[in-house]
Amino acid sequence: MSITPLADTSDLVELYKPLKLFLKPTARVNISVALPQLKDPGQSISNWDLMERIKKMVHPIQFAAIKVAKSTIEFVRFEADVDNRQLMNKVIKTLDGSAIKVIGFYESLKVRAAEAKSDFPSRHDWDSFFRDAKNMNE
Repeated sequence: MSITPLADTSDLVELYKPLKLFLKPTARVNISVALPQLKDPGQSISNWDLMERIKKMVHPIQFAAIKVAKSTIEFVRFEADVDNRQLMNKVIKTLDGSAIKVIGFYESLKVRAAEAKSDFPSRHDWDSFFRDAKNMNE
C-alpha cells in the first residue's frame, strides 16, 4: 500500500465520508527494455539510469510510482502507475517502439510498453474457481 499526494482529485470514489476516505483509480503500465549482449567483462547497465531516462522520455507526465518488476540479463521490466487511463495511453504511445541510447553501448535499447494486466481476478476467474473447486458447495 502506498500513500501519495494527489494532483488530480476529479475521479475520486468515496469510500467512507465521515472519515474522509476515498479511493483513487490508477492505471498501470508495463515497460520492458531489451538489453544488448554485454561484450566486455564488468560492463553493466544501471536500472536506476534506465528508469530516469524513461521518466525523461514521458515528461511532463509524471509517474505516481515506478519500480523494477523484473531484471534479467536480457531485459528489465518496470511497472509504473499513472493517475488515469488517458495518461496511461499517452505514456504507451510515447514509449512503445522507442529506443534508449546508453553510453558505452553501440546499439540502442528497444523499449516496449503496454497496459498491465490487473493483479486482481476477473469475474470469469472468480466464477471458474468456485465452479471447479471440488470442496465447494453452492
